[in-house]
Amino acid sequence: MFIVGILGVVFVGYAMDTLRLSTSQVGYLALAGGAGAAAGIGSLSTEHRWTKSTWFPVAHLVIMAGALIMLALTVRIWVASIGIVVLGGVIATMLIYFDARLQAQIEDARRGAVFAARGMLTSATMIVAFWLQFGNDLFRRASAPTVFFWLGVGSMVVAVLAAGNGTSAKQPRQRGAQWLDPTAGSG
Repeated sequence: MFIVGILGVVFVGYAMDTLRLSTSQVGYLALAGGAGAAAGIGSLSTEHRWTKSTWFPVAHLVIMAGALIMLALTVRIWVASIGIVVLGGVIATMLIYFDARLQAQIEDARRGAVFAARGMLTSATMIVAFWLQFGNDLFRRASAPTVFFWLGVGSMVVAVLAAGNGTSAKQPRQRGAQWLDPTAGSG
């Protein structure tokens, strides 16, 4: 949601200054993001097998990084439209993934309170992102392509860290000093 909060502010400046779009064309470009979100939501299975996957968030972060860096490097409207469609699809399906994971882990009696707290944290995260945009001189002076590029690089770094965490979590963990004893665990 932090990235969404930053994108909400940078998007208009990018569309009007970098792509040189009129106000109505900015609306059409935003509509492309909505179409991507609808396509992403519609593409998910109702079986929820993907909620147990470890690759889903990593793949989304890599795709998001590619789309953000692509937006940073283009001034062509058709390339930017594809990037916005991809971002819409990735952001919408990532939120569904986290909600489905939460629903699977939380019992019914506490589900309403947990989702209310998640909603408040999401709003707070977006407010912090908006504050950084308007209150921070660095963000005010940075061009939209620069912000897109560094958000893409940050997304890629998070994807690499998440992938590394996923592979280390699959390795068995030893307790205490059992790993020092070569006979420990042998029958």
